[in-house]
Amino acid sequence: MIATQQKKVCMLGAFSVGKTSLVKRFVQSIFSETYLTTVGVKIDKKNVVLSDRIVTLILWDLAGEDDIASLRMSYLRGSAGYVLVADGTRPSTLEIALSLR
Repeated sequence: MIATQQKKVCMLGAFSVGKTSLVKRFVQSIFSETYLTTVGVKIDKKNVVLSDRIVTLILWDLAGEDDIASLRMSYLRGSAGYVLVADGTRPSTLEIALSLR
């Protein structure tokens, strides 16, 4: 029998770095050049098979934050991990991502 688990993973980073695009590409295999601002949080799910088990990833795409003080810590509660996203063409977004960890 295949054991199943659920893991919450949060996407963190500055505004307009590609968090939503990464999630959409991973979950739906779709890429769109259209920019849509995330308001609050958008939640997606994807099942991933690892060895003898299925892991359901609950992906929380959080609205971009340029200030750690405005990050809603309640969104991070219960998460198994997070992904810091930065835009390589805008060095300030790396500084912001690193300040969120």
